[in-house]
Amino acid sequence: SGGVSTGGAADLIIRVNGASDVLNLNTPVTSTTTGGLTKVGAGTLVIGALNNHTTGGSTNLLEGTIQLTTGGRLSANSVNL
Repeated sequence: SGGVSTGGAADLIIRVNGASDVLNLNTPVTSTTTGGLTKVGAGTLVIGALNNHTTGGSTNLLEGTIQLTTGGRLSANSVNL
């Protein structure tokens, strides 16, 4: 079962730079990422997978947009905008 992970307590930081840039993440952020998910940059991150980083950190939107498609889910712990 694949996915992306930091393998520990650090945040997984995803940067989508330009306001017209879009990054589609259709693989889960695995539960081994206990630090959370942080989105930076003016672009849009489209999440299309179940994210299992629910045992630790938060989902942090510092810049831009996070969009969920059918099946997309953020951390159950907390979301910071």
